[in-house]
Amino acid sequence: ETVSVACWLGLAIGMLVAAIVAISANYIVSHVLLIPPLLHDTAVTALYLACVTILTSMLSQVFQSILQGLQRFDWFVILSNVSVFLLNLGSVVIVVYGYGVLALLVWNLIVAFVVGAAFYVNARRLLPEFTFRFAIDKDLWWASVKYAFSIIVYQVFANILLLFERA
Repeated sequence: ETVSVACWLGLAIGMLVAAIVAISANYIVSHVLLIPPLLHDTAVTALYLACVTILTSMLSQVFQSILQGLQRFDWFVILSNVSVFLLNLGSVVIVVYGYGVLALLVWNLIVAFVVGAAFYVNARRLLPEFTFRFAIDKDLWWASVKYAFSIIVYQVFANILLLFERA
């Protein structure tokens, strides 16, 4: 049930942050990042792609944490290194062939999704008793929320910084 709570919290917070950024994308591009009008539409699209990547990454972090909690650092490190390798290799190829910023962000999203799915598959394999639950004990829910609050706040701010870095 605790893993289900973490998934639901990650999904809810990720969707909230993504919605706020998506709704604010035009303002962020024009008034915060001061992107020139010529690049405005590209920057807004980039923010939309970053929102989906952030949501994907937040859910992936739940399954990364399962591997860490099970002390399966072998799989955690392998998948983390695969992620870094794919991101770097793909980014170099995209830049060398001149595909542009949006292609980089699409590549980031693809890698985040594929590696997140690999973390999920390994977490399910190594923690076979885990099943998604919709009905969760109220006391467990609130205990998990209290415990996770600081971690979630950290992740939100880290992902916002990531968003601005990518933008």
